[in-house]
Amino acid sequence: MSARRGGSGRRTSGRRPGGLTLALLAAGVVATLGLTACSSGDGDARPAGGGTDDAPKVQAKPKPAAQIALQPAAGARNVSPVAPVKVTVADGSIETLTLTNPTGKQVKGTLAPDKTSWTVAEPLGYAKTYTWAGTALGADGERKQIAGAFTTVTPDSLVNTTINTGDGKTYGVAMPIAVTFDGPVTDKAAAQRSMTVQTSVPVEGAWAWLDDRRAHWRPKAYWPAGTHVTVNLQLYGVPYGEGSYGNDDMTSQFTIGRNQVVKADTQTHRLQVFRGGKLVQDFPASMGLDSDPAG
Repeated sequence: MSARRGGSGRRTSGRRPGGLTLALLAAGVVATLGLTACSSGDGDARPAGGGTDDAPKVQAKPKPAAQIALQPAAGARNVSPVAPVKVTVADGSIETLTLTNPTGKQVKGTLAPDKTSWTVAEPLGYAKTYTWAGTALGADGERKQIAGAFTTVTPDSLVNTTINTGDGKTYGVAMPIAVTFDGPVTDKAAAQRSMTVQTSVPVEGAWAWLDDRRAHWRPKAYWPAGTHVTVNLQLYGVPYGEGSYGNDDMTSQFTIGRNQVVKADTQTHRLQVFRGGKLVQDFPASMGLDSDPAG
């Protein structure tokens, strides 16, 4: 038998080894060119850069007109002369504004820093008609007129007030604050809400009505020595009931002096003087005769 030198026992093809690879690469190039050709002819393709010429445009929201509110409302009647009186503007600001009485005199008022409100700064009169006049500028740039009128209440009667304490005076530790009205007060609660007592140190006390014309404020115990007291009676415009109204405001500022108390005892017939809680004087006292009231 003969043998082939260098043989491996496998049969070999006569084709060149790189031929199949070149054929596959050529086919891949053709496929790629075909896909490119299809893409370039796609009718749904958009221009580079994503143009939005056909997108809907958002319309700007129109700015609102000025909204004007009057307090009290135009045409209101029987308004208290101390009720809140105000003009407020929303979605805008106040340009000009006056409130005038029947003679044309302007009422004092305060314009807010942002010019969205104007408030009366003084009490009004009884039985008078007041008139608004002015303009407001809205956020839309348009002007609106501020106009209207209202009428204050006409009392059946006006009640004046007096007080027993004077400014700058000094009183004893048992001193009451006495307020007297020159007419009957039916609505005592309304009057009392407008009467305040302020003290430089805490003092417990309360108002008590002796009748329809007199009210007293007393401390629960004696006043502390040296207390500074301020009484504020804001009674103008307060309805007292049955058609009567307060006609005046009043204040009083005074001081409580040293702690000195004098006690008289009709049983022991002694008159004693206490200072700072200590007995400093003790006198005999007849206290008069039961048979002689004048004595």
